[in-house]
Amino acid sequence: MRAGTPAPTDDDGAPDTKDHRIDVHTVTFDDEGGVQRLRDGSSWRYAPHGFLASGRIAGQPVPCLTADVQALAHVGYEPDAKDMYDMKLPAERFGIELPESYRERP
Repeated sequence: MRAGTPAPTDDDGAPDTKDHRIDVHTVTFDDEGGVQRLRDGSSWRYAPHGFLASGRIAGQPVPCLTADVQALAHVGYEPDAKDMYDMKLPAERFGIELPESYRERP
């Protein structure tokens, strides 16, 4: 999306036949990284280094957030079961340290 173009709000996407889901978050890029407009009208700023990762969807390359920036984007609210699952996967795969609210409790 071009700098200065207002971004639509998030879309959690529909699952495929195996219940795989992709969270789609539209970001407006500028010289300081990127801004995502949230459903409540507020915004979240991503650091520029957060966009250095890539992945594949159906064999096609797609830009992705780095695991550490994805973890930072999951703070400031009480995580639900979906959030806990979503953050467990990158922590295991990339060895990142999760925010306190995502750590297993005894």
